[in-house]
Amino acid sequence: MRIAWFTPSKSSTESISEIFSAELLPILSLNLEIKVFTDSFEPYENYPSAHYLTAVQEHQLNPFDLFIYQVENHTSSHFSRAHLGLIPGLVIFHHLNFVDYGAESFLNSPWTKVLPELKKPEIVWPSRSNKYLPVGPFGNREAGYALQALFTNPQNLSEYKRSMFVDSISRQCNLEPKHLAFPVTISSNQQVVKSLALASSAKPTIAERTPQLLKSLQANPDWKLNWLIEPTEKDLAESLIKEFRVESQVALSFGRTLKNWELILESSSVAMHLLFSVYEQPCPYLAVSMANSKVILASDYGLIDYLPENLIYKIAPGVEEVETLAQLLKEFQVNPKLLISPDVKNYATENFSKELIASELLQLITQNLPSYQTFYANWSDFSHDAKRNLINEVANLMNQQMKDFPTEFSWESTLKEQFKELAWNK
Repeated sequence: MRIAWFTPSKSSTESISEIFSAELLPILSLNLEIKVFTDSFEPYENYPSAHYLTAVQEHQLNPFDLFIYQVENHTSSHFSRAHLGLIPGLVIFHHLNFVDYGAESFLNSPWTKVLPELKKPEIVWPSRSNKYLPVGPFGNREAGYALQALFTNPQNLSEYKRSMFVDSISRQCNLEPKHLAFPVTISSNQQVVKSLALASSAKPTIAERTPQLLKSLQANPDWKLNWLIEPTEKDLAESLIKEFRVESQVALSFGRTLKNWELILESSSVAMHLLFSVYEQPCPYLAVSMANSKVILASDYGLIDYLPENLIYKIAPGVEEVETLAQLLKEFQVNPKLLISPDVKNYATENFSKELIASELLQLITQNLPSYQTFYANWSDFSHDAKRNLINEVANLMNQQMKDFPTEFSWESTLKEQFKELAWNK
C-alpha cells in the first residue's frame, strides 16, 4: 500500500506533528510504502521524501493509495491545510481550533459551494468573481475536506461531531470520525522518584495556569519546580518567578522537546499539566509523563475530562485552583506514598503505546482501503472537470480581452502550452 505522508520539516522547536511522525513512521514503514512530503527541500531522515509541491504531479504519474495529513494550531501545518484541498485524505487533527485562518492561498476558498457538487451528476462551479470569507478560525474547511478525520484529542472529536459540515467528504463516503490516541514510547525506567520536585513544560501564560502554579509553589517552600521553556520565553518566565518570589525554588531548562522533557522527569516526582485553552492540548507531554509513572496534576478540562477519575489529580480551573494545588503539595509532602503511581504507567501502556497506535492506524487504513480507492477515482474526475472549467474560463477571457491585439497575444500562442506543461489540457 502506497502512502503520501505529510509532516512538517524538522525544526529546533518540535511541533506536535513532528513528534507524531517520529513515533509512528519507523513502525508504519515496515508495513507500508511511505513517501514523506514536507515543506522543505531537505531530505527527511532516511525515508523517501520530497517537497510537497511535487505531490500532485507524482500522484498523477504513480498514484498513492492514500494521502495522510496532520493539522495543528501551528504555522508549520499551513502547507498541509492548503494541500488537503487539492487532494483530500485521511486527516489527523491535533487541534480543531486555530489562532489564524491559515495560508493566504485558501483564505478565499469557496469550499462550502464546492463540496456539495461532489454528489451531483452535473457540476456547477462557483463563480470566481464572488468573495468567500473564511469561517473560523475553527477548522471547518479542513474537516470538510477530510476523507476520514482522526483526532488525538477526544474533545475535538466531540466538537467535530456537533459541527460537521453536512456535505463533508467523510459524510458523503460514510467514513466515521474516530479518536486516535497520541503515540509515545513507554519508558523502561522502573525508578520511583520521591523528591519534592515538580516538572512543568508550560508556557508562561495564564492559559497554561503559570501564575496559579507559582503561587501554589510560594505556599510550599520545600518544593522545587523544574520548568522547561523556550529561550524566547526566558524574560517573561523570570519576571513571573520574581513577581511570586520563588527564585530559590525554580530551575529553568531550555528547549521544549520530548527528549528534554524526559530529562526533567528523571528528577521530578510530579508532572504538572495545567491548561485551560481550546487552542492547545496536553499531549504529547502528558502521555510521556504517564509513560514515565509520574503523579499527574492536570486542569480538569478538555482531554483530561476523558481520563479515569482515579488515575490523576484533576484540578478545576477557577477561584479555588491555587488553594487546591497548594493543599495537594502539602499532602504529598506529609505522605510520600502518594508519590507512587503505578496505575498511570499501566494506563499509558494500554492506551498510548506507539506500537498499539500504529497497529490501530494500520488496521483502519487496511479496512477502509476500498472506500478510499472509490473516492480517489471520483475525485480524479472531479478535479479534471475543475481544471477544464478553469482553462475554458481563462481562454475565453484572454481571447475576449486580446481581440484588439496582434494574434501573438492570443490564448493559443501564449498560455495554452504553459497549461499543458502542468498537465492541464483543454
